[in-house]
Amino acid sequence: MNIYKKILTCLIFLLIMNPVYSKQMTSMDDINNIDKPKLSNKTEKLDKDHWAYKRLLNITEKYGLLVGESGDFFESDKPLTRNEAALILVSLIGKIREDNADLSSVEQEQMQILKEEFEKEIAFISGRMDELEDSVRSIEGRVTKIETVDSKNVKYSFGENMKLQTLIRAKYSNLIKRASEKEKGNFDVPFARIRLEGKAAKHFGYRVDIRPDTTFNNTTRRGILNNAWVYTDIIPYHKLYAGQMRIPVGYEGDMSPEDLILIERSQISRNFANRRDIGSKLEGSTQFFDYKAAIFNGQGYNAADTVNTRLDYGLWGVIKPLALKPQLGSLKLGGGYYNGKYGTGSRDTVFDNHYSNTVSCYGQYDYKKFSVFSEYSKKDGYGSSFDVKADGWYVSTAYFITDKLQLVGRFDQFRPDFSDKSNKTREYTAGLNYFFNNKNLKMQFNYVFVDNFNFQNGHKLVLLTQYLL
Repeated sequence: MNIYKKILTCLIFLLIMNPVYSKQMTSMDDINNIDKPKLSNKTEKLDKDHWAYKRLLNITEKYGLLVGESGDFFESDKPLTRNEAALILVSLIGKIREDNADLSSVEQEQMQILKEEFEKEIAFISGRMDELEDSVRSIEGRVTKIETVDSKNVKYSFGENMKLQTLIRAKYSNLIKRASEKEKGNFDVPFARIRLEGKAAKHFGYRVDIRPDTTFNNTTRRGILNNAWVYTDIIPYHKLYAGQMRIPVGYEGDMSPEDLILIERSQISRNFANRRDIGSKLEGSTQFFDYKAAIFNGQGYNAADTVNTRLDYGLWGVIKPLALKPQLGSLKLGGGYYNGKYGTGSRDTVFDNHYSNTVSCYGQYDYKKFSVFSEYSKKDGYGSSFDVKADGWYVSTAYFITDKLQLVGRFDQFRPDFSDKSNKTREYTAGLNYFFNNKNLKMQFNYVFVDNFNFQNGHKLVLLTQYLL
């Protein structure tokens, strides 16, 4: 591609994106040579220890955003002016919107905090870009001609922004002392996923996950199909899903495996949540609160509902008390409720419906390199007989020692039966995470001490390699 085509391609990219967040074609030099807005004591440079610098670095590394000179990435040891940081943020938001990237709740919160911090600089940059739009309009005719020719090319078979992603988690467990008869010490691949996702139209997308680590004779999982849903984001700040997906029980229970800070989920997540069902879900996210509301058929993973007399339903909500004070960190407080009714038997015979209710509460605080979150959950209708009450709670913490090395830990308690006060298990976990390749490759090491009140105590070492391609 010659230089003329490169320039026009950049202009096409500028025209098709959101009017504010597409204004990223101005260079760093252009921005810094303009008179800065009056920001009193906010004109300082940001070094690598500044909280805003760190959050920009983490998100731009994940999405591979190019900034500065062609081919250069965000340098982790180069100070930034506030205008430069705002320009990087504007470019990042544009790229995320263009790629329809699915940000985690933590990343959404970080983006919102950064937008509020650099609000004046973003407005300033946007104003300067308005002055350049007249020049862009003068060559719209040539751009339109190129777009007409380009529209005849076949881009994707399944709509816009189609992506193919692979996730592999390989784990080795060494049981120094066995804490349960069910525990196994071995090497395995506990999770492998092939994901196809994209947009069929402007406001309609899809995702299909295949689990090749699942065998066809596994009656618990019932096949290799994992997530399979379509969604629309036509309502601002909302997404409506339909298909097979995770049920919204708890914070960690609804989390994707690649986002876990420890190798294994907490005991309440393993026993109450981390399940899928067929139904629909509405998600909303604003500056001050997030929520989820869902209904499911109640029969479980890859199974048609043939016996239940009504639908399961679940609610989850989180408020953000420090949304207007990002310098104090990020605080989230929330909880949820899930009501289930599971049927046994068939329509041709007498069948029973078993009820279960799960209540959860959650809190999380993030400040610079430090994070701590805790969750309590209680289920009424636990066990094979559906007549037992169980509960559990945990507190997890994480701290980035360096940009790539993270220290993690967790205290975790679970009681499978309220009526037996001595029947409980406590797990104490300490570990390290190390990230490579813009955090697409992660190495995890966990030491776990299991304090069993009705069985012998145990110790184990767990190693895991996670690769996201």
